[in-house]
Amino acid sequence: MSLPTPPPTEATEIGSQRRGLWTRLRWVGTPFRYLWQAFSRQPRGFRLGLAVVLVIGTITGVMYAQIYLKKRESVHATVAAWQAYNTAAQKTDLDAMRAALDGVLAINSSDPNAGRYRSMIDRGEADPDSPELAMVLMTHHRGQDRLPEAAREAEKVLAKYPKHWLARCYLAHQAIQGERNPAKAEHILAQLPDPEDPEANVRLNGILYALRLFDATGRDATPLRSVVLRKLVPLTRSAAAANAEPAAKVQLVGCYLEPFADPTAITELGSYWAAADKLAEDAATEAIANGDIPTLIRLAELGPRMRIALTMLRNNDPARLPPERFDPLLKSIDDRTHRIWQIVRDKEPQRPESYRGLAGLALQNNDPAGAIRSLLDGLAICGDRPEFLELLVGLVARFGTDASIRNLADRMWKAAESSKTNPVKWCLAAEVALVVNRPDAAFLACRNARAIQPNNPWACATQARILVRSGKFLEAREALAALAESAILLNPALTRVHARILVGSGLWILRDEEFKKVTEAQSKFKSKSSLPAVAFLLGVLDAPPNAERAAWVAAMAELILSQYPGASGAALARAEALYRLADLSALPHPEDRTRPPVWNSARVTMALRAITQLSQDQRAEPNVIATVATLQLKGEGNAAAALRTVTPLLANESSATPAQLEILGAVLIANNRPAEAVRLLERVALSPSASAGSVVALAVAYEKNQQPIDARKTLALAENIPERTDREQAELIAAKLMLLKERP
Repeated sequence: MSLPTPPPTEATEIGSQRRGLWTRLRWVGTPFRYLWQAFSRQPRGFRLGLAVVLVIGTITGVMYAQIYLKKRESVHATVAAWQAYNTAAQKTDLDAMRAALDGVLAINSSDPNAGRYRSMIDRGEADPDSPELAMVLMTHHRGQDRLPEAAREAEKVLAKYPKHWLARCYLAHQAIQGERNPAKAEHILAQLPDPEDPEANVRLNGILYALRLFDATGRDATPLRSVVLRKLVPLTRSAAAANAEPAAKVQLVGCYLEPFADPTAITELGSYWAAADKLAEDAATEAIANGDIPTLIRLAELGPRMRIALTMLRNNDPARLPPERFDPLLKSIDDRTHRIWQIVRDKEPQRPESYRGLAGLALQNNDPAGAIRSLLDGLAICGDRPEFLELLVGLVARFGTDASIRNLADRMWKAAESSKTNPVKWCLAAEVALVVNRPDAAFLACRNARAIQPNNPWACATQARILVRSGKFLEAREALAALAESAILLNPALTRVHARILVGSGLWILRDEEFKKVTEAQSKFKSKSSLPAVAFLLGVLDAPPNAERAAWVAAMAELILSQYPGASGAALARAEALYRLADLSALPHPEDRTRPPVWNSARVTMALRAITQLSQDQRAEPNVIATVATLQLKGEGNAAAALRTVTPLLANESSATPAQLEILGAVLIANNRPAEAVRLLERVALSPSASAGSVVALAVAYEKNQQPIDARKTLALAENIPERTDREQAELIAAKLMLLKERP
């Protein structure tokens, strides 16, 4: 009888598990045990050799693994560096591109591409077979205002990407500005691709750029503006525009304003006004929060254009914009522009744009004293800048007798007396005294300033200007004698007075020698600039109109532009000189003396061409608009074109100068709107300082408006004005003969 098997305990179970594991391990290790037994029976030499082979193999494997891993890390780092390079290239960040290439070279110093691209970036010039880098350098050079270099790179871009929009625009711009060849520029612009072609890569700034170039060459921009109206203007309502950066919002607002040049588009544009105005307000809010001063300046400069656009919308559909709706909208534009200029002035007080902008807003609100205060603030902070002084001089004829300005002059004088040792305050007091036509007080203020600082440039220049106005040119030269010649040659305000003295003192024969001194001095200056040479030309133009001097200024302006292609002041001086030549060419009509004088068509064409080569901002200046309208009306006899040109002036006629009012009246007369012409011309022609041309224009307006008695009285006033140009004399004779012919 067998005994029963006892039940397994926990210990027996564990032991059984261990025996099972050991059995399995023995079966797995059996081959290795047999190999070891076989290896141990081999001769010692064999065993040592095999051991050495195994050790070497192990070391080789470890080294190979390390090299492979290191190489893989190097490849990954190189790829990351090139990705960083591409990212920086998309942002045109040359410093980041250099850093990325340095990273590639740190990994592999012999990398041929990295070293070559680094060299191209350092010299700022891509090789012909590197159009992608040429595209980056092209954008960089244009951003640094190096147009010739941008055009050079654009050639390489177009070799591979013939539809690249901006590259073709840069070439056209260089043809206009650098080569003075508008025909070539027009040929280049004719090859621009369809802006809706994806390969053209057209963006907002490209459209605006092309429009400026079209205007500069006289090319019809209607099709391009139609694209803007059809494709870009609707974007003002899009979510993408609402979420865009402030700079992009401003560009889109600028695009919205472009089609206003086409009267047939105004009705459609009216439906987008609210969206465009909101974009402008949002851009202002965001740019203020970001401290983006350049964007704020661009937006503030659009303020006058938005005013004009809103006025055109009202004129097109008065029922849609009654006064109770129009006035608040207009005020919101002015308030936004004023707010922006105030912030720009507070953040960067050395920038002159804010003072001029605030002065313009003050004039729009019929506050000449406020305008003068803004200009005086600019003079106090920025120094005696010519643009401020020019505006102050322009206010003399318009508001010199205004009580608010006289009070301001008294306050400035008291402030200067209180300061005692501050020559700047005496200079400011002198400027305001000139505005209110108190040259004696201004001269005394200059003397007080020079008593504190004998060689104060501003006081010397102002004193010389006062003496020039009195025809005392030799004394004016003595006023500048306290200054070093280098100061006169390099300070634009002094250079301008110096040139005017040369003309008035009979030393005009020294013009070439003196002009050469100015150009040589400015070329040696640390910060090279064409401003002194341009100021010399403006000083010559300050003298009474003369054909010889105007022709000389035009030639010298061409010389400056050949050396400084971006010298906008020289382009403006050239345009003014050529306009004067055209104006001086006016002669009585050879067939009918009752008709207006005839201008030299070749000179008119040259003047208009010079104006088309100005920048967009310059062409938008009221004085330039008035000049173009004069050439179109009186030089070409095209009354309809002149009326289209003066539309912006009509929208802001409350702030127009006497010269602008004169041409506005003449244009309205020519377009059978004599009643409006009378209203505008009476504001200027009946003042004591009225020009003969404005008085003659008012007489003609009276006659056309069925006011013959007023016409004859006004014409008699014109005959008593002694200072008449040849053109004004011819217009006077024509008006007299016309009145006799119509009402003998």
